[in-house]
Amino acid sequence: MFSNSGNQLVAIQYLTRLFDNEEKRLVVIESKITQLISQSGVVISLIAFLVPFLYERLITSNCLIKVGFSLLFILTVTLLGFSIYTASKIFNVKKFRYMDCDTASVTQNFDTIEEFNSEYISDLKNSIENNNKVNNEKANILLKSHFYFVRGLYSLITLTIILILNFLFQ
Repeated sequence: MFSNSGNQLVAIQYLTRLFDNEEKRLVVIESKITQLISQSGVVISLIAFLVPFLYERLITSNCLIKVGFSLLFILTVTLLGFSIYTASKIFNVKKFRYMDCDTASVTQNFDTIEEFNSEYISDLKNSIENNNKVNNEKANILLKSHFYFVRGLYSLITLTIILILNFLFQ
C-alpha cells in the first residue's frame, strides 16, 4: 500500500486520528442518549407528581375536557416511554461490537517493520469502518429517541395549555 516506512507512519498518524475521532463520537452519542433517558424519566416523574394536585380541579370539568386531558396524558407518557425504550436499545452490548487493532498482529512474525506497519494500517482501517457503522446505528437510535421525546414534550405543552384554559374558564 505505502512504499516506505515514512509514508506508513503518516498514514498511521492519520488513521489513528480518525480512530480517535470515532471514539470521541461514541462518547458524545452515548452521553446524549443517557441525558435523554434521564430527562424523559424526570418529565414522567413530574407529570405523575402533578396529577393528584390537578385531579380535584379536573373532576368538576366537563366530560370532553376530562377525555381530552386523559388522552393527552396517556399520549405524553407513552411518547416519553417510547423515548426511554428506544434509547435503551444502545445498551445491548451484543448488538454493537466495536473493533480495535488485533493483538495477534503483535505476536505475528513480520520480516520488516514495513510489513508490521501495513498490518497495523489494515487493522486501523477495518476498525474505523466498523466503528463508524456502529456509531451511525447508535446515532440513528438517538434520533428516533429524540423524535419521541420532542413529541412527548409537545404533548405535554398541549396538556398544560388545556389545563390553564380549563382553570381560566371554569
